[in-house]
Amino acid sequence: MCTVLILRQAHPEWPLIVAANRDERYDRPAEGPQVLRQTPLIVGGLDLERRGTWMGVTAQGFVVALTNQRSSANLMHSP
Repeated sequence: MCTVLILRQAHPEWPLIVAANRDERYDRPAEGPQVLRQTPLIVGGLDLERRGTWMGVTAQGFVVALTNQRSSANLMHSP
């Protein structure tokens, strides 16, 4: 399962801290934060298989993150 951490006013110099990990599907190749698009400027990790991202941020501070949450029904049927 992926995890997103959002800290507000936890550090005197940084009013908002956003972090995420990608801890599922280690066999799926990925690269760390980089410029994904110049205009508008978007920075995020890169999924090398599907060319998408699990977390990105714009120069204006808009943050998007994706996690996968399994429902209790899926957990009951997992091997």
